[in-house]
Amino acid sequence: MSGDTQAVSEKDTPTKSEAEENVRSIKAYVTELKERVAKLQYQKQLLVCQVLELEANEAAGYNLEDDMNVPEIQEESPASWHVAFREQRQQIIELWDVCHVSIIHRTQFYLLFKGDTADQIYMEVELRRLAWLQQHLVEIGNASPAPVGNEPTISLSSSLRALKREREFLAKRLTTRLTAEERDALYMKWEVPLEGKQRKMQFINKLWTNPHDERHVQESAEIVAKLVGFCEGGNMSKEMFELNFVLPSDKRHWFIGWNQISDLLHL
Repeated sequence: MSGDTQAVSEKDTPTKSEAEENVRSIKAYVTELKERVAKLQYQKQLLVCQVLELEANEAAGYNLEDDMNVPEIQEESPASWHVAFREQRQQIIELWDVCHVSIIHRTQFYLLFKGDTADQIYMEVELRRLAWLQQHLVEIGNASPAPVGNEPTISLSSSLRALKREREFLAKRLTTRLTAEERDALYMKWEVPLEGKQRKMQFINKLWTNPHDERHVQESAEIVAKLVGFCEGGNMSKEMFELNFVLPSDKRHWFIGWNQISDLLHL
């Protein structure tokens, strides 16, 4: 009898491979749920942005009922969307440069969103955030606004400091992520003297500096991705790339998601 019980028990016990497969299935299910929630958040944020714009126009005296130019999300043909995507991406790249946005954020966004029709909502949200940030920086100039409670503050000087810390972090990663031969090859390609001082910082300071050169942007993104480890696994989920921000109606800033990148890296 005891032998039969032991046989049944062994039969019911999952093997190591079955247990690993169960874990993978659970992780895949949880990831899918998180992706759906993240995408719904994007859609909600975009909708609220549009409502706020309509309310602002109405408060300014525009007659919304007679206005036939109220922005709407419209279906575009694949060809027209491809053209619109390239134009929007170039606007975003230029605004990243003007607003001194995290180059790690730029890299993630640039490599993830390549022009699929489903990317429209993400491009729209990013453009709105950057437009707001640009206006915010213009309004405050070099002043450092006083913090309100625990809310983060941003100014031109704080943005430059955060970007400097990020580049210093990436310079340190050159030693751990690349071989000496790989580093020297990059130094020569990017015209950094092999015998010069602070070669790593000289090289990193050249990345993401020319928003008008498509090849420069692509190569900068690939290098940063390798240094941070985005390339590993070959799978970055768009929906899991969360660009959380608080709407300007709350007098908060849309750059919170960018700052979180540096926070996560302990910069």
